[in-house]
Amino acid sequence: RLRAQLEEKSLLGACFDECRYQVNQVMDTWAHPELAYLKLRGAWSLSPERQMLLQDLVIWRDRCAVEHNVPKSWVFSDALLIEAVEKKPGNPKELYRFKGIKGRSVKQFGARLIQQLDQFEMVVDGEHEFKRIDAPLRGRELELYKQLKKVVTKVAETSGLPAQLLASRKNLEQVVVTLFRQRSGELPAIFHGWRKAYLEAPLKTAYEAYSAG
Repeated sequence: RLRAQLEEKSLLGACFDECRYQVNQVMDTWAHPELAYLKLRGAWSLSPERQMLLQDLVIWRDRCAVEHNVPKSWVFSDALLIEAVEKKPGNPKELYRFKGIKGRSVKQFGARLIQQLDQFEMVVDGEHEFKRIDAPLRGRELELYKQLKKVVTKVAETSGLPAQLLASRKNLEQVVVTLFRQRSGELPAIFHGWRKAYLEAPLKTAYEAYSAG
């Protein structure tokens, strides 16, 4: 039934394209665990040194989750890793002061987390500049985001596709970062598939109009 509905709307290809993109995202995450920390947007204001420590903790946490076959949050949530970087506890007992901490996590992984903090050594790679977590949108960037959101809403109305499926808040924020902050002429990868026909021209036109204003 679903296949028939997709074929009727000429969206079956888009469905497979979206599945392929989502699978590739997961595979890319597995292939590049060193980039997982970039998703912890709440840590954007940390110093580069502390973001490097966070990167190390995220890699360690994700590896623990795989080894024990449990969700990442069962080891330590993203928020708790950020707090650990900020406070640098000296022993497992200090972890109990963290908001939302689970006793099970402390008992099973607390000592290993402290060890990870203690043994961390910042390694500066001269060949690759460390990538900092993107700062939140502000000022003109936020204004541009609102303009792009209106574009997506309009496309959703004309196409009959949900606005959230066409472009989530995170997707549009990345468009602003890519086009406005980084001055790149290309949209993020998520807009290179089936979304391209719906959104590439409208988003770029809105960006160019905003930049010229």
